[in-house]
Amino acid sequence: MTNDVHSHDVNPEDLTLYVLGALDGSELARIGKHVEGCSSCRMEVQKINADLGAFAMASAPSSAPPSRARERLLTEIARARMQQSGVRVRGWSFELRAAIAIILLVAVVFQWRNVATLRRENAELKHQLAQEQKASAQARMIADTIMAPDAMKLTLVAAKAPSQPVARVFCSEKKGRVFLMANNLAPLGPGKTYELWMLPKSGAPVPAGMFQADDGWNAQMLHEGLPAGMEAKGFAVTIEPEQGSAAPTKPPFLIGTVS
Repeated sequence: MTNDVHSHDVNPEDLTLYVLGALDGSELARIGKHVEGCSSCRMEVQKINADLGAFAMASAPSSAPPSRARERLLTEIARARMQQSGVRVRGWSFELRAAIAIILLVAVVFQWRNVATLRRENAELKHQLAQEQKASAQARMIADTIMAPDAMKLTLVAAKAPSQPVARVFCSEKKGRVFLMANNLAPLGPGKTYELWMLPKSGAPVPAGMFQADDGWNAQMLHEGLPAGMEAKGFAVTIEPEQGSAAPTKPPFLIGTVS
């Protein structure tokens, strides 16, 4: 048996189609049997496999082309062989070369799209991971700052703005007693007074004492005689006539409630 691949009934395209798995059953068996006994054809098959492997490595990760592309190749091969009318030729027919070029192009496009999609998804995952790591690191820094033993806690206000009025109320329902301390409270003109109101959980506000601010804009007041057993949800301060009122006549300008 000769070792020249061109001197027997096996064409180069037959070996390529054999490697691609694009032959029918009888042809596949015939070429396979021939390759087993022909050293030159075995070398040619090895070379084709190496070329296809290099092509696959250069194109993209392994990914089978769509089945419709393989069917198109088989159809083109069959049509080319019919046009040759059973005559064997040593060169590759135009139709066969075009069909193989089509399937290789389809495979490259298909693989390129897969690679592009994977790269895009990988980039998105890396971006999300970086953002999460940045947010986690920032959260740890905030917690470390707040809980630091030497942390300074300040409340900042508008520069050069007058200090806002503030009042602190201490109430004992059992004793029926309330004590108020106020700061930054402007003295009122004649005929007016500050009045404290207890805000019960149900019902109308209850008078809880009247008071005035001194020249230092501070005030203190102790009031007794709150209704026994009445639960308060908060307190409020309004400006009333100097004799006081039985019910608020204006909206409160200081108010505080328990949560």
